Amino acid sequence: MKTVERPWFKVSKFLGIWGGIPLTIIGLFTYIYWKNYACLINGFVWLFISIAFLCKALIEYYKLKKLKESGVKYKCKINRVIPLSYVRFVPYIASKVECTYEIDGITYEILDGPYLLLPFEKLEKLSAIAYIGKNKSMLVLSRM
Repeated sequence: MKTVERPWFKVSKFLGIWGGIPLTIIGLFTYIYWKNYACLINGFVWLFISIAFLCKALIEYYKLKKLKESGVKYKCKINRVIPLSYVRFVPYIASKVECTYEIDGITYEILDGPYLLLPFEKLEKLSAIAYIGKNKSMLVLSRM
């Protein structure tokens, strides 16, 4: 089973490599030759946004790692996948996942995401595991 990715790390790489670094380099040349700050400031803004998304990815990674060590693990049933139409990577659609799990006859729901899913993926091919901690929960979605 392969874990389904969240978009934060891919977005940070895209914005940093294809936006922030080239604009910063071009901005350095325009500043040196023409004393123009505009492109340099634009490059720094995109680098800052890229670093912010990278920090978000690292925070979620360490949160999940801590929940795996100290939390309780439950097998979930996936109810539905909710596509987020405003976030789309070329082959992927960012989607939230709604799952339910049962503890002592009581059913609980988790809505977690976004996850990067392919448009033709079926619910039957996905499996979910919920890690429940004291005040937080997190879902790990896998492809079969």
